[in-house]
Amino acid sequence: MQARGAEFAEFIQWFIETKSMPSIRAGGGGGFSLLGWSAGNAQTLPLLAYADQLSRETQELFELYFRSFIIHGIFEFGMSEDDYSHKGRDSDIALPSIGIPSLSGFNSPFRESTQNSITDHIGAFAVWVSSYFTPFAMGTDDDPDCTTVRDALLARTNMYDCTDPVHGERWRPSVERISAEQLAEICDLEVMQRSQWFYEVIDPRVYRDHVRDAILEATLRDPTGKTIWPGLKVHVLWCDASISDTVYAALVLQAWVREAQAKGEGRDVRLQGLENANHFVGDPPGYSRRSCVMLTTAYIGPLR
Repeated sequence: MQARGAEFAEFIQWFIETKSMPSIRAGGGGGFSLLGWSAGNAQTLPLLAYADQLSRETQELFELYFRSFIIHGIFEFGMSEDDYSHKGRDSDIALPSIGIPSLSGFNSPFRESTQNSITDHIGAFAVWVSSYFTPFAMGTDDDPDCTTVRDALLARTNMYDCTDPVHGERWRPSVERISAEQLAEICDLEVMQRSQWFYEVIDPRVYRDHVRDAILEATLRDPTGKTIWPGLKVHVLWCDASISDTVYAALVLQAWVREAQAKGEGRDVRLQGLENANHFVGDPPGYSRRSCVMLTTAYIGPLR
């Protein structure tokens, strides 16, 4: 994971130096934002968590360019820690982007499925993860351990009704509105079997440590004792009609941030909800693709 974070840093440094990217300007503009989407957040967070392991040159360069770090649609589905310890990779799929087990009662094609092949699993997963569910109203003080909050998450239902001629199409799962040809152009299903799997079976405690070091404590310092990128802003974007796994992950992250900020610790973290948006929402409001590079798990570009 440390190597993955360093890989992102190396690429961004190359992009800055070869594409003449302007540095952050006092009046606004310039610099770059790094956005991780879904399970991709598990791969972008190490850039911050291991910032002290980057070269002094990279640290100083990013001080001039690194405007914001964006956590978009953070994913949390998989096994409990006991399941992970006793069953390992032969049981369920686990993608603990922030290192917590999913709530008991959440369903997904990977937890409760009669599908036999990995291809069938992935197909069912794509429909489920791009569906629209009853919008969840998250309060700034909501406790993810509160029974009322958990019951509300478990009570959410899929809003798509194929028999509704008026509103049915509005809530049709995103992948069902994309042609097979278009999907083949933007998706490589073999990645799940070839490489993505290895990120899914890492001990969840590793991911929790990444979140702690990256944004909750953020006490990483360079050799001179200076905090690394103290002015960096962290934005957490969550979608209120997304699957409950991502909403729950946002709730937990919000609680962790609230606790850290009460103690005067961590980075400047702000949460923003996107209304009537599922997990496949397009460009988040306020962000631009101009002069950016799209990666498989992250977005690098300017923040307006």
